[in-house]
Amino acid sequence: MYFFINLHRIIFAINMKRNFFKYIFISVISISTAFGVYSIASESAKRQNNSTVISKPEHTIGLTDLSGYRFHCDEDTSEIESMLSKLAPLNNRPLNEIVVAAAGLLEGRPYIGKTLEGDTEELVINVDGLDCVTFVENCFALAKATASGSSTWHDVARNLENLRYRDGVRKDFSSRLHYTTDWIADNIKRGNLREVTTSIPGYKTILKTLDFMTTHRDLYPAMGDEEIYRKCKENEHSLRSVQIPYVSRYDSDNPEVAEVLEDGDMISFVSNVDGLDSSHVALIRIIDGQPYMIHASTKKGKVVFETTPLYRYFKKSNRSAPGFRVVRLI
Repeated sequence: MYFFINLHRIIFAINMKRNFFKYIFISVISISTAFGVYSIASESAKRQNNSTVISKPEHTIGLTDLSGYRFHCDEDTSEIESMLSKLAPLNNRPLNEIVVAAAGLLEGRPYIGKTLEGDTEELVINVDGLDCVTFVENCFALAKATASGSSTWHDVARNLENLRYRDGVRKDFSSRLHYTTDWIADNIKRGNLREVTTSIPGYKTILKTLDFMTTHRDLYPAMGDEEIYRKCKENEHSLRSVQIPYVSRYDSDNPEVAEVLEDGDMISFVSNVDGLDSSHVALIRIIDGQPYMIHASTKKGKVVFETTPLYRYFKKSNRSAPGFRVVRLI
């Protein structure tokens, strides 16, 4: 349409003996603008596609072996480095402050479940769609990279692998730390996390055997492989009769609890389902002596900074959880 409108202008300009070249210039600019708008819209549409895409960003090819990595789209690595650039001024601040700042950069991102699943166990790097666990992992990975002075996505990727897999090494589905209790224990052992729950006055413990995955094998396609199933079963042996510390839901508004907590702590809601330890994880921030959640919310369908305190969440949205566990990134 731009072309025909401006062609008409050109013919009119010739007939009227006006400045021919002036209108030629206008026509070219109009056509270029039209194609430019189409290109931007096309790229925007690609960005909004939530399906997981395996790709190798062009600007990283040759810098590292990207086999075993899975990205949401080509822009993931550049977006992560943009986030690191925004967080860089905080690199000398306490780690918990950086965690909350990283969460702010992910605020509003859509909740997307099962982004880690695939035909093979690849290291998934996806800041466009997050569930409650991958949200926390990405915040922690960004914060650790920032604190180290890094400006490259490679360090975020390494931090993700270090947090997500047993002994910090991705091997196969069974090497991923699926149970929150296992995730916490392995990361405490390797110096990534510190247990906070046991420092809170009046904390309790609950005895659980974690075997939900192997007793519900049909929910996990990867366990169709007999060797993967065997390894997962073996991992669960160490999760029999585990004592899980937690703070009672009724103490969630206790000032003594808030005094121990810090912005950026991770909380895990204890599950009342047999074989499961956690029903949800979130970060917290303290406002006027009360903890508030920052999390990837299934109800709201995105990452949110909650505006109501934690104790009200227990009353309205999570009445079944007996309480929550607290750990801190170090």
